[in-house]
Amino acid sequence: MSIEQQCTCRRCGQHYTAPVESRHRLLCGDARNAGDMARLTDGRSADMVWTDPPYGVAIASRVGTTSGMSSSQARAEGHAGIANDDLDVPQLVTFLRGAFETALDACKPGAVWYVAAPHGPMGVAFSMVLHDLDIWHSSLVWVKDSMVISRLDYHYRHEVLYYDWKPGGAHHPVPDRCQTSVFEFPRPKRSEEHPTMKPVELIRKHIENSRDPGQTVLDSFAGSGSTLIAAEQTGRNALLMELDPRFCDVVVKRWEAFTGRKAERVLAEQPQVEVSC
Repeated sequence: MSIEQQCTCRRCGQHYTAPVESRHRLLCGDARNAGDMARLTDGRSADMVWTDPPYGVAIASRVGTTSGMSSSQARAEGHAGIANDDLDVPQLVTFLRGAFETALDACKPGAVWYVAAPHGPMGVAFSMVLHDLDIWHSSLVWVKDSMVISRLDYHYRHEVLYYDWKPGGAHHPVPDRCQTSVFEFPRPKRSEEHPTMKPVELIRKHIENSRDPGQTVLDSFAGSGSTLIAAEQTGRNALLMELDPRFCDVVVKRWEAFTGRKAERVLAEQPQVEVSC
């Protein structure tokens, strides 16, 4: 399957679903759109959310600046831009609220949430929205094996994850009382397919802590597909949304390479055309 061949612009000209075998499902669509979410879930409710939304930091231009590359060079090195990653704080708040509300409606009561988030002012946008929706119970930290070079006085070697569960039901507790809020996993050494790839091992740990085999994990911002691979490894089901057809292609090809199987592409009954050149 080559998603780019089906599209004539940066945003997908046709909404479609590509079931990655029978228990996983990927939709090229908008995380804020209730109709897209309904097509993705197809009557199912998610037992858990693990998601990595845009941080609002314009990653392609930032990578180019901090590495000495031009924006075009950064893209050539695999640092392609991420849709909605150049919003200011008020715009990001509005964007996240729409996406999180839609995901919340697609979850069962008690569904555990893990949301990767940035530092600084953009992180405030995440915490504001999650607090307003009553899905911010505590904060976790992913510690990387190396720092991320930047223009800051102190180079970051960690990222924040917000943790909670949907009100209205009991959540799945972690399997023991020995775990801390710090998770140490190496960051991917190369992420040519996607500029903000998260390590599968990190997501796998959270999935194993918070869901049982056979249950369903929702990721409204599939990106490189790390959530899908973690779900595949652990016997969980994955429901994935991704706006950019380039990254939908990355997700499917990554799953096919990992499993040695082929994904099935299924057109929606009435594709919606939404051109944005």
